[in-house]
Amino acid sequence: EKPEDHIPEEQSDETNDPRIPWELSGEESQLEVHHETTEATVVKENPRGSTTNPKTKRIVVAYFIGATLLFSAILGWLVLRSGNSLNGSLEIQSDPEAAQVFINGEPKGQTRLHIGALAAGNYDLRVEKEGYAPLTQKLTIEKGAPNWLSVRLEKLNIQPSKQEDLQEAAKILFDRGNLLEANRTCDTLLERDTRNRFALKLKDKIRKYYLQQSRSAMLKGRWEEARVTLENTLKVSPRDPEASRQLKVLKTKLRTPVVATDSSEVQLRNKIQEIHRQISVAVNSANYFPPNEGNALDLINQLIALAPSDPLGKETLEQIHQDLVAQAQRKIQTKDFESARALVRQIQVYFPESVELQNLRDTLKAEESKQLETRSPWMQKAELAAVAGRYVTPPNDNVYTYSNRVLAIDPQNQKALSFKKESLSRASAQAKEYINEAKFDEAREIYSSLLQLSTYESRFPFVASELKAEMEKLEFNAYPVVHDHSIGSCTGRVRFNAYVFTFVPSGNSKDGFSGRLSEMIVAESSDKLKVQFKNKTFRFEAGLVKSKEENREKIKTIYQQIRALAAKAK
Repeated sequence: EKPEDHIPEEQSDETNDPRIPWELSGEESQLEVHHETTEATVVKENPRGSTTNPKTKRIVVAYFIGATLLFSAILGWLVLRSGNSLNGSLEIQSDPEAAQVFINGEPKGQTRLHIGALAAGNYDLRVEKEGYAPLTQKLTIEKGAPNWLSVRLEKLNIQPSKQEDLQEAAKILFDRGNLLEANRTCDTLLERDTRNRFALKLKDKIRKYYLQQSRSAMLKGRWEEARVTLENTLKVSPRDPEASRQLKVLKTKLRTPVVATDSSEVQLRNKIQEIHRQISVAVNSANYFPPNEGNALDLINQLIALAPSDPLGKETLEQIHQDLVAQAQRKIQTKDFESARALVRQIQVYFPESVELQNLRDTLKAEESKQLETRSPWMQKAELAAVAGRYVTPPNDNVYTYSNRVLAIDPQNQKALSFKKESLSRASAQAKEYINEAKFDEAREIYSSLLQLSTYESRFPFVASELKAEMEKLEFNAYPVVHDHSIGSCTGRVRFNAYVFTFVPSGNSKDGFSGRLSEMIVAESSDKLKVQFKNKTFRFEAGLVKSKEENREKIKTIYQQIRALAAKAK
């Protein structure tokens, strides 16, 4: 046995992860030095002229190696214990269980979840489960202490039945970030109509979003996050070939161990990974530029300072550039020129060498000029209609219609938006004025138009049931009657709605009268209807009846209708 037999072989430079080169550890360096010293000592003679006993020498070397290993183990344990004291643990449970937990955007597993070592500090927590509204909140981890959290998720109660309501629900869910729930709503639409363009388009949008997120996560080496997004892609599109292929590749990555070297390199790698994560969060929330805190541009500059060769910085800048260009193009297409101008200014400031910049400027200028030429006549017509008091009537020649035509060209036109909103409130006030002036047909036409608009306009300021009630109060009821005089009688008919009562006599009789129902006292007296108006009492029997019993029934019906309408008018 030789002293060299106690020295472990040097670790191979090759590893499963080509990104992490192996270096000789401190302990192995000490052993190399000791190896050279031992070889030199073995051949040295003692002072008496004879060589040292080889067996004794081997024992000394063995003790020395054992002591070195024990010292290294104790030192490593002390360092690890010191590091763990800066961490805290976290346990999360949820109602319902099996909810997905994300910390700073990274998936950590499902509840009930225990995380043994989490660095002290502040985190963004997100807990979500399909069919429930996601929960987001700030989380503070205290060092060296256990942290426990219990959350309750609210079930989503959006259960519309009509196709329009389902589409609106899917859009709301998508805007809230509940993409899987929005996808389920689209599936319901497709069960009813396999060619529903809205549902197919939204599902494709969700699929592309998840694929983009998975590519971004894989570029940054965040394999677990990529796995979750790819599985979500397959929930939206089970036969998606790209998602299936990427998921197979990803499973091999998840099985590949990542081995760290010395502590300084580990700290640097951890810091770079943290900046990667923060950049991903900033990009996903469209927080691109200063002065917003945690913006992507500042984080990319930090990354370049730490790791100049890291490709993520340049890739993310190009991704932001292309996103801004695409957004500007979409805003120009939808005639949202104010937002388009803001995006073009950002491209000019942060990407002055962009080859698309000049083309965007020219397109924006041309579209704005074209829009100005088109919208001016409609706006002028809207102004003229407002002066004439034509707010929602007659059809196709009113303020509301002309404002909508301007907004179809320029959705952000503030003047048209204001005209459209005011036209509804002014139309309602105009209808009440017509009622006071006894112009019931004109008032009814306005309410009818408002009711029609409420059926297809979202966020309409009037409730359809209330508009119907107003129209019912304007409806006239008419009955043939016999008017009793002090001497004799005459025939005619009574007409009334919730606001006015009128007697129209037949022939040339001058006994007719008309007045507000609120100014009259109407009573039922056995077989006659009594109406008191301006200190006079008018008595009516039902006309065209064959018996006293039929007369009483008619008078009772008229009286009940008058009472019901008078109550509505109040």
